[in-house]
Amino acid sequence: MAIIPVGSLVSASGSGLSSLTVTPTAVGNAIILAVDVLSDYISSTQVTGGNCTWTRLYGPVIDDVPILYDLWLGVATSTGPATVQLGFSGNVGGIWVETVASQFRSSRGPAASWTLDTATLQLNADSTEVPFPALTPAGPGELYWGYAVVDNTGEPGDSAGWTFQLADTNNIVAFKTWVGAGDAPTAHQAVPGFSRVVAVLLGDGSPTTPTSTAPPAVVSRTTRPRPPRLPQFRLAIANTTTGQVVADLPWTGVPQWSRGINISGTLRATIPLWPRLEADTLQYLREPYRWTVLWCYGHQILQAGMLVKTTPSDDLSTAELGIMTLWDFLSRKRLVYSTPGLISAGGDITSPAADMAFGPTSPDPANQNLSWGSVARRLVEMATVGNTYPQFWLPIVLPDVTAGTATITYFATDFAYTGQRLTEITQMDGGPELEFSPEFTDASESAFTWRMRIGAPRLGQLGFPHAWDYGKAAQTYVPSRDGADMTFRTISKGQDSRNSSGGSLAWADSVSVTPPWGFAGWPWLQTIDTSHVSETDGSVLQSYAVQDTTTNQYPIETAAAVVRVDGRSASGLRTGSPSIDQVLPGDTAVFTLHGHPTENDGQYGQRVIGIGSGADLWTAALTLQVLGEVT
Repeated sequence: MAIIPVGSLVSASGSGLSSLTVTPTAVGNAIILAVDVLSDYISSTQVTGGNCTWTRLYGPVIDDVPILYDLWLGVATSTGPATVQLGFSGNVGGIWVETVASQFRSSRGPAASWTLDTATLQLNADSTEVPFPALTPAGPGELYWGYAVVDNTGEPGDSAGWTFQLADTNNIVAFKTWVGAGDAPTAHQAVPGFSRVVAVLLGDGSPTTPTSTAPPAVVSRTTRPRPPRLPQFRLAIANTTTGQVVADLPWTGVPQWSRGINISGTLRATIPLWPRLEADTLQYLREPYRWTVLWCYGHQILQAGMLVKTTPSDDLSTAELGIMTLWDFLSRKRLVYSTPGLISAGGDITSPAADMAFGPTSPDPANQNLSWGSVARRLVEMATVGNTYPQFWLPIVLPDVTAGTATITYFATDFAYTGQRLTEITQMDGGPELEFSPEFTDASESAFTWRMRIGAPRLGQLGFPHAWDYGKAAQTYVPSRDGADMTFRTISKGQDSRNSSGGSLAWADSVSVTPPWGFAGWPWLQTIDTSHVSETDGSVLQSYAVQDTTTNQYPIETAAAVVRVDGRSASGLRTGSPSIDQVLPGDTAVFTLHGHPTENDGQYGQRVIGIGSGADLWTAALTLQVLGEVT
C-alpha cells in the first residue's frame, strides 16, 4: 500500500482569519491541517466544512513566542472546492492566525483508515538550520508531515527523498510518504533565528498501522525554557518620556503607516476591545500623550507616534487609535524660544533673551558657527533633551554638531512651532534633509528612542545598496511625470509691514537661477511663494526662492511601487531584494524593469523618499524619485 500527495500546499494567514478553501479530489482522501494562533490562551477548538469530517490529531501545544498549535485531520466525504470554517476558544479579532493544509490519498482509496501514530512539538535553537524532529514509525508505509514556523524567511532543505513547500508567510512544510526510524529532514531560514516544528506520523490503516493515541494536554512553556521571541509584526506601547515598552497591543485589520524625507509621516491602528483588555492596558488608552504606539516588523520599528485619542466603534468591538508622530508633535506642542525667556519666573516673551539667534555673533555660544542641519538639531535639542526643564525631555538621539555659516534669528514673538521651523530649513537652498527614525535601544526591545537623521544635505545610503525586479519582489511600478509646479522664476514674499506711516516689504527672487533649457516652445513660468510671510531677512528669502526654482525647473519624475515586506516573490522564492526593515528613507536602489507597459526594459536608479503600508501586512508602498537609467 502507498500514500501519495495530491495537489499543492494550501495556506492562508491574517488577523482574525477563520476560514480557508480546500479542494478534496477523491472521497477518502486525507487533509492534514495545521492551525497556529499568535496567543498564549486562544487555540482552535473546532473545524467544519471543506467537504470533510474532522478530528483533532494533536494539540493544543504552545511554543516560546507564544503561539498555540493544533493539527487536524480531515477525511473527504465529497469532492470539489469548499470552505473550511475554524472555531476558536476565544475571539481572534486582531490576533494573527495562520493555516496550512496538505492533501494525500491512499492506494486503499475510500477504504483507507487514517490513523495517528505519534506527534510532537520541537523547539530549535537560533540558527539558519531548521531541523525537524525524528519520529519512529510503528510500521512501514507511514506518512511523515511537519510544519515549521521560523523567525525569518523559510527556505527549502535538500534532504533526499523529502518534499518541501513554503506557506504564504514563508513558513515551511516538509513531508515524506515512506519514512524509516529516525528519518527527519532539515530546512533552512535566510538568517539565523529560532524555529518551532510540529510533526506527525500518519498511517492509512494498512497492516501494522497502530491505533490512535489520545492527544496531549497543553505543554507548559515553563517545561521548555527558551529566550522570549517576538512575532514578525508587533504593535506595542511605550512610555513617551522614558521610552520603556510596557505592553503589546492586539490589532485588527492592517495598521496604516508612512514615513519619509522632510515629512511628519503617519500611523493609524485599530485594536479589538474583546476579549477585554487588561486593566493596565485600558488605563494606558485613557492617558493621551503619556504613551507612544510602536508598529514593528522583525526587530525594527517601522513607525511610532504618541497616542492622542482612542475612539471606540459604535458597537464597542474595536477602537481606532489616534496617533501623532514626533514631527507633528513638534509642530503643535513645542514653540521656538530660548530658555528661560518664556517660562522662567518673570520671563518676558518680548525680551531679546527669548529669541533664538544663530550666527557668529549669537549671544549663546552653542548657536554660533553652525550648519543649517545643526541649526535644525539645536531647535530640536532646545525643545526636548536640551531644555532646562525636565518635563520637556523626550528619548531622542541627536547627531554630532557640524560647523557652518548659518545666520538667522527666530523671534519668540512669532509664536512659531519647532516643526514649522524645521520644515522651513528643509526648504532653503542646499537645506538638509531631515527624518526622525524610531528604533529600539537594546536587543531585548524593552525600550525605544527617536534618532534624528540629518542629511549633508542628502540622507540615506547613496550607493544603490538595494535592488528590486519588477514582477518579483516589486509587484507594481507606476511612474509619474508631473509639471504642475514647474517654474523658471520664484518670488518669495516675506513680512509686509507697510502702512500709512511707512514700513517695508521683505521679498526676494530667484533671478540668479539659469533655466535648464532654451525658452523656445515653453511659456514663461513663474511662482510666488507666500509661505514665509513672517520672514524679514532678504538672504533667507532668497534661499527659499532659489531652492524652489532649482527643485521645480524640471518636471518632477516619481514612481510608486508596491514591494513585498520580506523581499520575496509572491510565490515565496528568494529574490535578492531587501526586506522592508533594511530600507530607510533616502536610500537609493535599482529597479530592473522587463515587460513594463510604459517604460523601456532596463535598470533604473531610484531614491526612496517615502515608505508606507501596503494593502496587506506583507506588502509595503514605496515613493520613489526616479534618478534615470543605470548603464
